Formats: sequence, structure tokens, C-alpha cells
Amino acid sequence: MSDDQHPPNGDAPADPPGPPPYGQRPRYGQPQGPPPYGQPQGPPSYGQPQGPPGWGQQPQWGATGPQGTQGSNRKLWIIIGGVVLALIVLIAAVAVGVSQFGGDSEASPDPSSPPSTSSPSDTAAPAPAGGPMSAGGATELISTLEAEDWTCYDSLSDPVPVKRCFYAQPDGSGTTSAKMTLQYQSEDTVGAVAATASSPSAKQSELLKTVAGYVGETLLNGNGSDLQGLIKAGTTETIDIEGASASGSDFYFNVYAPDFDFAQIEAPPLPSFNETRSTIEDAGLKCDQDGRTVICDGEVNGISLSAITVIENGEVAGGWSVSANSRGPIRRGAEAVATLLRDAGLTDDDGAAFVAANPQDGQAGDFAGYAVSIIISSSSGYYNLLVSVDQVR
Repeated sequence: MSDDQHPPNGDAPADPPGPPPYGQRPRYGQPQGPPPYGQPQGPPSYGQPQGPPGWGQQPQWGATGPQGTQGSNRKLWIIIGGVVLALIVLIAAVAVGVSQFGGDSEASPDPSSPPSTSSPSDTAAPAPAGGPMSAGGATELISTLEAEDWTCYDSLSDPVPVKRCFYAQPDGSGTTSAKMTLQYQSEDTVGAVAATASSPSAKQSELLKTVAGYVGETLLNGNGSDLQGLIKAGTTETIDIEGASASGSDFYFNVYAPDFDFAQIEAPPLPSFNETRSTIEDAGLKCDQDGRTVICDGEVNGISLSAITVIENGEVAGGWSVSANSRGPIRRGAEAVATLLRDAGLTDDDGAAFVAANPQDGQAGDFAGYAVSIIISSSSGYYNLLVSVDQVR
């Protein structure tokens, strides 16, 4: 996955910023303990195997045999004694064999024998992708989404990785779009997963249910159905899944590891207005500030361009909205906007190519640490291309 990939289409409202023993599935609703994770749980201790009643015990014989003289019966008793002794030896041998070789598959080992070098994990099926909320599971999830027409980006890398995936496809009456954010807790674990749809519609909810199933299977020990159950209208519910806190409604869901640090994400700030003003005005726009709002507009090569932002304490707040309105091919306006964004330091060469090449309604992607999204509308032969640039959140 690389930043120079062009996503299909998609953006959604910004999602809020924002792993349990793997192997044995906990009972629903039971709280999970803290890490370490992934330690296999051994089978319960079983008692020694039981044989028939009195197994291994020497049988008790009568005190005397039939009445009679010892001389006349002496040979008979010698024969009987030999048979009894042979039976005792045979029974003892069988008992030792059962104890040492385990006639029952659940038998415990002999306490006097050396401990076994094998463990339950040696023979158990391997845990998928490394356990709940693991980086391996996240890699599997991203591969699954990309096979389903999502486009994913390495959005941020410091102090922890943030990866975001976008989806947008025409649905006959508009665009079905959504985005998903994976914020890592470390190189090996994921701290949070947040997915949002652009609107609470039936199509968007079905898309989210599909993604929730993938997230549950890859990051929550196969509990896709539990997470999907949160995607429903009219309610917001929070449940525990594999030690992670999961919540959702009909247009979003979030999953947080128990020790997730909301403060870890540090997106780079946008350039200040003072840093971009001269570039914007050199492109042919005139900028005016009215209170907190800055509006820059002008006409360049027959294309009406505008750039709008809000200033708070001298810094850009809420990002930039840059639009082009023109008649004819939308590509002309897209190229003008792409050039302005790149020259003003609001995106890089890859981001400019993303905007200019083949813009589609609902497209979104992350470039140079900034989030870029596209909205397209048309009326009476005029096209309006609106490109928003903001921090990755």
C-alpha cells in the first residue's frame, strides 16, 4: 500500500480518535483481564483414570479352604496358590501399563516422571494473525478491504502508525462512501478502530456491517457477528468483545483496546494563513479576512477559484476548502485546484495528481499528513469541484 494509489471514491465525517486472552473464547459479557495476550490456556486437570472396583488391589481370599487333611489336599493347594499368584502378577502388570501409557486420553501424567516439553499451543490451531487487536490482524484486514474496492493509506507514522482506508462507489442514486481508521498502540498492537459512513442510510449501514464482520474476524478473535450486531438504527450500544470496548450505531462503530491512549495521535499542523497567503494571491486570487473567516477568490484562465478557511489564534482551524467552478470538462478546474494546493503547501505531488487526474465525487485520500476529500456537483452545464484539506483525524 502506498500513498500514490488513487482511492476509488469516498469520505465520511471525521471519526473520534479513538486485547484479552487469545485462544479460549470468553463467555459473553465477562470482563477480561489485562495483558499479556496470546498465552494458551491448558486443559483442566483431570484425576487418575479409574479401573474396575478394587483395580490394582490384591483380592481378599477366604481364611480357610475346604475341610480335610492337609496331606490329601496339599498338591491341590499348591496348584491353586500358583494360579492365584499368576493372576496377581497379571493384574499388577495391567495396572502399571494403564498408568504409564494412558488408557484414557484425559489421564494425567505420572507425577514422578519428567515434565513434558510439549504445550497446548504446540498442537492447537494457530491463532489468526497474532491475536486480538494485533498488527498482523490489521494487515489481514487491510488486504481484505483492498480486495473489496477500498483504498488504504499509511496516513501517519509518528509517534504511532495511523492507517486509513476509504470507499466510495456510485449506487444509482448517489455515492455510497465510508472510511475506516486504524490507530496503532505500538508496532505490534492496534489501539483503536473507527469506521463511519457518510450518512445513516440502509446502503451505508450494510456496508458498515460488512466491514464490522471483517474487523471482528481479523482483530477480535473471530467475533464478527458480535460487532455487526451493533450496527442498527435508533440505538447506540457498548459491549465488551475480547477485552476491547466496542460501540456503534447505524452509521458508525468504534473498537478501543482497554489501554488505548487517545492522546497518541499527532497530525502535522496545516500551514498558517500568513505562510500561504502570498502563494494564493500570486495564483491570481484576492484574499480578505472578515473576523475569523478568510475568503480568497478570483478567476484564472476562465475558471472561478475560491479558497476559504477559518483562523483561530493565528492558526488555520478546520482546514481549507478550495473550489473551482467552470463550464466544460471538470478536468480543467481540477488541474487548477491541484496546482494551487501543491504550491500553497497543502498537499504534495501525489496529492496534486490525485486531485487532477480523474476526480470522482466522494473520493478521499491522505497525502503528506493531510486528508484530502472531493465533492463534485453540476448544474446547467457548470461543474463545481470542492476539495477539502484538513489534518488527519
